[in-house]
Order: sequence, then C-alpha cells, then structure tokens
Amino acid sequence: MRLFSTILALTLFANTSLVCAAESDAPNRSPELQVLDRYVGTWTVNVTVKPTDGEEIEIKVDSRPRWTRGGRFL
Repeated sequence: MRLFSTILALTLFANTSLVCAAESDAPNRSPELQVLDRYVGTWTVNVTVKPTDGEEIEIKVDSRPRWTRGGRFL
C-alpha cells in the first residue's frame, strides 16, 4: 500500500503542471522570478522505487512546467 501511495504522489506531482492553463508571460516579472525560467519546458523524470521486500519498479513521467496566472506562478 505504501508503494502505491508513493507512485500516486509522484504522478500527481508531475501532472500538476498539466492541470493549470498556461498564460502568456508577463513582461515585467521581477529578477527573482526570472531565475525560475530555467525550469520552464519539458522534463523527463525517472524514478526508481526499491522496496525492501518487493520488486524494483521504475517510473517515467514527463513534466511540463509553465508560467501561469500572468507569469507569477510556475
């Protein structure tokens, strides 16, 4: 059951960026927010779950973070 909850949590985390609708970038983002531009794009996340009493499971998830809410949230 713990393995299932771990996989579910990782899947939900990776898909949260897909739920939010992307909006156009705000041209006046602060320099502190502009640092986060390096995380925008498509990322492939590979997770290996190694339980002590079971079989190893590999999970591959594509994550697509984008700026939302007027370029204020990633």
